[in-house]
Amino acid sequence: MIELGGAAPKARWSVRLVAAAALAVLVIGGLAVKLAELQVTYGAQLALMARANTVHRVVLQADRGVIYDRHGVALCRTMHGPARLSLKSWRTSLDYRKPS
Repeated sequence: MIELGGAAPKARWSVRLVAAAALAVLVIGGLAVKLAELQVTYGAQLALMARANTVHRVVLQADRGVIYDRHGVALCRTMHGPARLSLKSWRTSLDYRKPS
């Protein structure tokens, strides 16, 4: 036996460490039991609920207005229906002037 200046050596495992380890094992065991219960008992019912709780895509037509050029002339307008764009006028001249 080793002499430590008159003090007795402490045990390697303290009471707190054993209690914390036991508590952790109990909590993890309880969660595992609850998970097994949910999977075995309610598995089919929860799967049906999950399938009914999916996201459905709904395409909404955007309500856009008329597009004007810098002179206030309407370039195009939105036509309701499947993605059509009507070009009213298109001028490429650099010295384009607003019609009078």
